[in-house]
Amino acid sequence: MARLHDDEVPITTDLARHLIDSQFPSWRALPIESIGTPGTVNVVYRLGDSLAIRMPRTGAGARGLLEELKWLPRLAPQLPLRIPSPVATGHPDDRYPLPWAVYDWIPGTIWSLEHPPDEYEAAGRLAAFVQAMRGIATAGAPRSTRDTPLQRRDAHARRAIAAIDEFDQMALHQAWEQCLAAPAWEGPGVWTHADLLPPNLLVCDGALTAVLDFGHPGVGDPALDLAPAWTVFGASGRARFQAVLGGEDGLWARAAGYALFQALLIIPYYRESHPAFTATAVRTVHEILEYT
Repeated sequence: MARLHDDEVPITTDLARHLIDSQFPSWRALPIESIGTPGTVNVVYRLGDSLAIRMPRTGAGARGLLEELKWLPRLAPQLPLRIPSPVATGHPDDRYPLPWAVYDWIPGTIWSLEHPPDEYEAAGRLAAFVQAMRGIATAGAPRSTRDTPLQRRDAHARRAIAAIDEFDQMALHQAWEQCLAAPAWEGPGVWTHADLLPPNLLVCDGALTAVLDFGHPGVGDPALDLAPAWTVFGASGRARFQAVLGGEDGLWARAAGYALFQALLIIPYYRESHPAFTATAVRTVHEILEYT
């Protein structure tokens, strides 16, 4: 597996085999297959026909995994799309210092920006998922780790812009400043996924069927989950997504800001180590520049 972070734990198929054999001996006979997922937080292996091993790359990823294990079973019955179901939790050992987990295997392929499914239908399905998340009771829920107002992200965004040569810097600054002008969220928080990027969406038989990677679940600004208008969809899907979810212009401007901020950080950070992921962020910036 390619190394993406300075503090990353080396992960190999042999290590996954060791963890399964030593901690879950009843699964020793099941083959382990590297599936080359494009994610940046976890390394995922297929275990037999019906299971998946999820191994965090870093300590921060491990903390997100523990949040997933706690909240996924509570969220799943209330959502219209399938989400991962935890099956077993692994513990650190002398070869791997982080918690890890086994989930059910969800069939399908990662959303392809080059060959997306029917965007109109998919946008409706993802909008229904976002609406369902918003409707879940928030009592006892954690605050989203992504719920930082745009104004408090300004310095980080401008440092990232300075490190980007894929776009005209003035255009990036103008787009960012337009997003910054959006009114801050002052209403009650809602449940959010907060990372609805193409690698976290699963397509099966031409339809959006599942949402993956709940490493940042929690209550926050509803604009966080409107970012797919630019991170996932083109013009037609975006129009459908916006029409179903509604909301004032300020809400969508803030959503564009969240999407732009994430893309600005991704481009310089993953430019060399993960070109494919960087390309998705470059596309997002193009979509936002055209929108703003």
